[in-house]
Amino acid sequence: MSLVATLCVLGGLAVATARQGPQSANIGASASSTGQYQLATFSPTYGLCNVYRSTDEGTTWAIANVKSFYTETPWQTVAMSADGRVQLLGWYLPGESTGGGNVVYSLNYGLNWSIVSSASSNAYAIAISDDGATATVVSSVDGEISVSGRSGQAWGQTFNSNYYYALQAVALSFDGTNQTVVGYQISNYAPIILTSRNGGIGFELLTPGVSGSYPLTGVGMSASSQYQTATSSNSTIYRSTDYGKSWTAHSLTVPGQGLLSIAVSHTGQYQTIGGGNPVSPDLGYLYRSTDYGASWVPVPLAYNSSQYCWSSVSMSASGQLQAAINYLCSGVVANFSMLIPSVFESSDYGLTWTPRDPPEGFLGTGTAIAINKGVYVPPPPP
Repeated sequence: MSLVATLCVLGGLAVATARQGPQSANIGASASSTGQYQLATFSPTYGLCNVYRSTDEGTTWAIANVKSFYTETPWQTVAMSADGRVQLLGWYLPGESTGGGNVVYSLNYGLNWSIVSSASSNAYAIAISDDGATATVVSSVDGEISVSGRSGQAWGQTFNSNYYYALQAVALSFDGTNQTVVGYQISNYAPIILTSRNGGIGFELLTPGVSGSYPLTGVGMSASSQYQTATSSNSTIYRSTDYGKSWTAHSLTVPGQGLLSIAVSHTGQYQTIGGGNPVSPDLGYLYRSTDYGASWVPVPLAYNSSQYCWSSVSMSASGQLQAAINYLCSGVVANFSMLIPSVFESSDYGLTWTPRDPPEGFLGTGTAIAINKGVYVPPPPP
């Protein structure tokens, strides 16, 4: 068993880890905890953006070849195939359209990287199928969706809202056939959900059970896509148990809690949400569900983490191994002791968490994290 990790940050630190094991699946992978292969990127507020790679469970690190492309890249999103061989990095420049070239890819576990010249005007979120063949990238700037059938090496646009929607997150089923994209209408911040049943070739706008004026910020799904959960910028969660056809709203017990990210196990039973509200920086928490997203409880942490926005979470297929990353919501640090590690990991289904930063770990500055999906084995037909 092995683990492949990829970490990157916008103005700080972000990470993606890949975990592999027997018959492991979808949004995460097996219960392996060896962590042999890891890839980490740093993009501090002031300074160069470096990418670091480890092949010995994070004991030692070396600069990866991705540094040769962009040394000041604000990395925003990461994704990788089930075995960790195909890895994608995307970056996002707020308020700016660069005309493409916002994705780099690796086909050898993050050892070497190549740039894609026509992926997306701004890569705000990326997801990939288990075999690494199908990938989808969304842009928040102009509401575009592009799909790749060649492991991120070439892309074609399949949806363009012409600046009507701001797209925030994307999730794929294990084979990439079913896809869900969430975001909001730019004019009134109304939440929107787009779904595809044909590998991202065409998308349908869904509205059942989705209303209000709070943008959707994240989405996760089980391997089969039967169970899906979307997060919003307030305390509302939208849940689907019918492959994204209809959605029902649920509210957390903490009013005003901004929800930023979500991770879902391959069965959908285990789910973890990262919260945080930059306007009210005392509402940053992790939440966990063990009943397919029907109910949620806050996760107590040893650190005083309430002032941190948990910008991204991820988990193994079984849900046993999880990772989360944070940044300081308020952006103001009274003293260095206020800062906590950016990367946390859990090996007990999100019940308890332990800090784990690379050697150069930037405290309180993380934005994206992903764990490898693992190999999904569909259940036998009845």
